[in-house]
Amino acid sequence: KLLKNEHFLNARFQLLGTLEATSAYTADIQNFQTTQCLQPSTSYHTEAVHILMQVGNYLSNLVNPRISMNFQYDVGQALILLGVSIQKFSSWHESLECFLKSLELFE
Repeated sequence: KLLKNEHFLNARFQLLGTLEATSAYTADIQNFQTTQCLQPSTSYHTEAVHILMQVGNYLSNLVNPRISMNFQYDVGQALILLGVSIQKFSSWHESLECFLKSLELFE
């Protein structure tokens, strides 16, 4: 439940920065997955993708025309990292959404 908490999400990004916080979220999901049984349940996959998409939405909301190019670059990299992490759950549509958001930043 902590990973779904918006205050925790915001605090983590404030403390660690964009790339490090995104890496921490993906690592938390992977670590939690390894503690599951040999066959993680479908509900776990759905929950993991939901959490990662919540991070992606948070990142997308940070983007505006006034942010620096360096920050846009960090957000773009973080969205790519999320897309790759989401692909591990065979959620191609959601991962493509992250990749497309990243591409828009790099245009």
